[in-house]
Amino acid sequence: MMLIIMCDLKSFDDAATLSEAVASLGPSIHFLKSFWLLSTEKSPAHVHDTLRTRVGLRPDVSITELTHKHTYHLPNEATDWLATHRPRET
Repeated sequence: MMLIIMCDLKSFDDAATLSEAVASLGPSIHFLKSFWLLSTEKSPAHVHDTLRTRVGLRPDVSITELTHKHTYHLPNEATDWLATHRPRET
């Protein structure tokens, strides 16, 4: 599944540590300041719990599954990454 992770980086002392923690959960891309895409088989709740343990997430975070029914206009780097890592619709 593809997850969107969004958070207010002002809540973190070290955003690089958060990026490393997200990357440890599967292929990911961080192309906007407070926005990551993560390709994983883990649930949003599992990812949240893992990140909370590793970097002390506060309430100002959202982890949502990216479904096949959406629209977006993203930088080419992100669009290319999605084309490579996104599960195919069944």
